[in-house]
Amino acid sequence: MLSEIPKSAYRGMALAIKLAMISECPTFKLGAVLIKNKSVVGTGWNWYRKTSPKSSTRNFGIHAEFHCLRGLSLSDTKGSTLYVARLTIQGTLAIAKPCQSCEVLLRTMLIKRAYYTNRRGSIDVMEL
Repeated sequence: MLSEIPKSAYRGMALAIKLAMISECPTFKLGAVLIKNKSVVGTGWNWYRKTSPKSSTRNFGIHAEFHCLRGLSLSDTKGSTLYVARLTIQGTLAIAKPCQSCEVLLRTMLIKRAYYTNRRGSIDVMEL
């Protein structure tokens, strides 16, 4: 519920929204930021690349969560909080709940919780 979200979570979510704007994905844009002890530890966004310049489709992609955690160690991520935001083409907030694979990654990296935008354009939390 929105009322249970601490005010400090809005700083992380605001940065995740800014990172989502960096994404060049044509259908939806996601941004992710990892914060530990009030400091930004990692940032990322979803991105896609063509496997061939002649291809009309984009075949290779990275989720924002994975991009955010690249190069980080368990000592960097243990006990931290992840914020994930999704923007539609129209620029409205949409559901950004981490997929099952990303959830496994977050648990493996010992991340404590993840805040994400939901279908209503507000924030939900996932305790890990």
